[in-house]
Amino acid sequence: MLKFFLRSKHSKEDGKRFLKRLSILMAAGIPLSRALDSACAGSGFSIFSEKVKTGSSFSGSLDPGIFPPPVIAMISVGENNGNLASGIAKACGYMEKKDSFKKKLIGSMMYPAFVLILCFAAAIVLVSVLLPAFSSIFNSLGVSLPPLSRFIMTIGGHLPLISIIALAITYIAARYLMGDKGLKFPVIGKFRRKLILSSFFQAMAQSLSSGMNVIDSLDLSLKAVGSKDCRQKLSTASVSVSEGTALSEAFRASGLFDETVMSLVSAGELSSSLDKVFGQLADMYEEEIENGLKTFSSLVEPVSTLATGVVVGIIIFAMFMPIIKLISVLGG
Repeated sequence: MLKFFLRSKHSKEDGKRFLKRLSILMAAGIPLSRALDSACAGSGFSIFSEKVKTGSSFSGSLDPGIFPPPVIAMISVGENNGNLASGIAKACGYMEKKDSFKKKLIGSMMYPAFVLILCFAAAIVLVSVLLPAFSSIFNSLGVSLPPLSRFIMTIGGHLPLISIIALAITYIAARYLMGDKGLKFPVIGKFRRKLILSSFFQAMAQSLSSGMNVIDSLDLSLKAVGSKDCRQKLSTASVSVSEGTALSEAFRASGLFDETVMSLVSAGELSSSLDKVFGQLADMYEEEIENGLKTFSSLVEPVSTLATGVVVGIIIFAMFMPIIKLISVLGG
């Protein structure tokens, strides 16, 4: 009941703000109990402070419905190592970096989505409002509409059904592309794989830098992987590492990584700097994703604008044809 109440009242954004305040207070040297009281004030998270005061660990009091499992695990590692402030700071860094990247993804898609919505709205107004007005005038004069106008009027009459079918097709296509089968799709699949592995690299970098060993970091980072197929392959790699296989060789056997990744991981193993290597890999993948999105946006913007112009142009042409015919009828 308590977990349901917390999830209904608080979002992950609320949890991020709460952890950020707590991190600042603890970095200033304030003890956990006092820092919790201050961070919880007005936030509705006082239940965490109460649990800690009754003997629970801080990481154990956190709700997975608000705080992602990798975040709780990073805090737990810091807590067990006697450096809770560092664990919370790293967890905050992980959440902020992930949210920042997510906002960039959404922001890059805003303009194309706006153009498509504008195109759809213009088509609805022209088809459902203006063309019917011409149709009633023609009917009163006993004159039929031109074929193109009648065709568009017919489409307009079935617009609700067409919209439902279009939404259904879009939903099915999105489910397919966002599933494991979509990873095999030529361009989108490669892009999605980079997104998935970028989250994995971020989780590995943060967990290793917080003091976890490689095997525990792998097991934790699997929770940040949004693909069942990739998660299974990485889980197999984790088992191989636990049996003594080098991490770079386990990655090679998974088939998920290119030679660049495996060579960097191998170098990180030799230099005991895997946390830095995974951080660099996360940054590299994010940069590639951002560049890909910029290229995609630069292509989609003119295409979507052209598509809008073509659709609206056809509909306007279908409107002017009745006017021309009406003038010829009245003049004849």
